[in-house]
Amino acid sequence: MTTSTQGTVAYDASAALVLVGQAQKALTNAEAYVIDSPAMYELAASDLQSVKTLRKQVEEKRTGITGPLNQALKAVNDLFRPATSYLDDAEGKLKGALLAYDQEQARKAAEERRKAEEAARAERERIENEAREKRERAEAEAERIRQEAAAAAASGDESKANELTMQAQHTAAAGAAEAEQITSTVDLITAAPLPIASAAPKVKGLSTRENWKAQVTDKMTLLRHIVEHPEFENLVDVNQSALNQLAKAQKQAMKLPGVEPYNDAILSARAA
Repeated sequence: MTTSTQGTVAYDASAALVLVGQAQKALTNAEAYVIDSPAMYELAASDLQSVKTLRKQVEEKRTGITGPLNQALKAVNDLFRPATSYLDDAEGKLKGALLAYDQEQARKAAEERRKAEEAARAERERIENEAREKRERAEAEAERIRQEAAAAAASGDESKANELTMQAQHTAAAGAAEAEQITSTVDLITAAPLPIASAAPKVKGLSTRENWKAQVTDKMTLLRHIVEHPEFENLVDVNQSALNQLAKAQKQAMKLPGVEPYNDAILSARAA
């Protein structure tokens, strides 16, 4: 008897060695078969049954050794499963609470940034409106002066008309310059950087990393896009199990574009 040990497990290896020799001989015999007549077909079928019988013996020997091991492994796993389950749940709840805090702080920071950017935008609009009003008031005053100049010219007072015309030009130019000076500060109005006052504290051994994922919200829209852009074909997986079930139900009558049914025959044999 040949005995082998693995750790604290001992078993008789001689029976396995005998079965290995028999199995190797069965393989050599099978590789040599040339089935070219009914007699050879029957002989091969008989040998197939012998192979199934030998396979059954191998399985019995194997499970005779692994059965007790599997039972012991199951017992150990069952013993520690409650503790593992409780700790998994505890880890999940703590991680969830920590991530929820991080996300809430991120949301608050984003809201503060939005408010600051909105305030900066409103201030830019106020400055632009002030500049526009300055320009419009100056242009209105210049237009009034131009009308006076036109009236003076109509009455024959060319000197006053020229003076008023120059005054109108100066008024319009001064208003435009003042408006330009006001608007030159618009680009400087940006949201001030915000201090991170409520960020999560740094804890040794704890880190958070981004983990972006995608979810399908409209399957048909996605499929239409893939049809129009074949480079995304890898995003679609064929449901082979569902196709096989349809082929089993419809056989040769199965008609589906891009799919062809075929009979993958299976030969079964029982032990002798």
